This record gives sequence, C-alpha cells and structure tokens, in this order.
Amino acid sequence: LLLALLGILSSALAFVIDHLARELQLLRLRLSHMDVSHAVGLVIWAACAVVPCLVSAACVHLVSPHAAGSGIPIMKAALSGAAMEKYLSLRTLFAKALGLCAALGGGLPVGKEGPFVHMASCLAHALCRLPVFAPLFSQ
Repeated sequence: LLLALLGILSSALAFVIDHLARELQLLRLRLSHMDVSHAVGLVIWAACAVVPCLVSAACVHLVSPHAAGSGIPIMKAALSGAAMEKYLSLRTLFAKALGLCAALGGGLPVGKEGPFVHMASCLAHALCRLPVFAPLFSQ
C-alpha cells in the first residue's frame, strides 16, 4: 500500500511540475509575441526567462537550502547510513518542486531525474510518518 501510494503521489507531482513548467514556457512565448516593437519583445523574452530562474534560486536559498543540487548524491549518502533528516522534509520537497518548476519554466536545461528521486524520497519519508505506516518507519 505504501509503495502504491508513493508511486501515485510521485507521478502526480511529476505531472503537475511538467504541466506548470510548460504553461510558464507558453506564457513566455505569448508575452514575447505581443504587438510591440522587437526591442520590447526581446526585453520581455529575457525578463520572462530571468524572473523564473531568480524565483527558483530564491526558493532554494530562502525556503530550504537542502533542496539545492541534483538529489542523487544526497540519497546515496542517506542510503549509506548518514542522518539526513532535514534533506527529506516537506519544506525541502516544496522548495525542490517549486524551484524545479520555475527553472524549467524559465528555460534552463535542467535534468528532472535527480530532483524527482529526491522529491520521491521526501514523499516516502513523509508517508512513513503517517500513523498507518509508523510501524514500518520504526524498524
């Protein structure tokens, strides 16, 4: 039951992130093709790329610095026995998801696999804290 719920929630999170990133890219395209001069269109295009990237960086810097990076090296360390409580918090999950969505929407060539591994691990950690799955977590 835990693994099925984790798969469903991870897939739903991936779908939402992909959808929001695509919508941000389409918004950037629509805004840059408005009836304005070429110079203004270029400024709008650049601003629509820079602002989401700044939001992504600010989200990771201000909300949860543990959300920085790919996520795979952190998970390797966690699997080898290192204590990583804050790296698997819901706050880190929120910062990682929002930061990834904004970075993709801003046009950064970001790989999604590493962050999704980290986000799924955060979800698994949160699910194991629920009372119904608490006996699994205590082992």
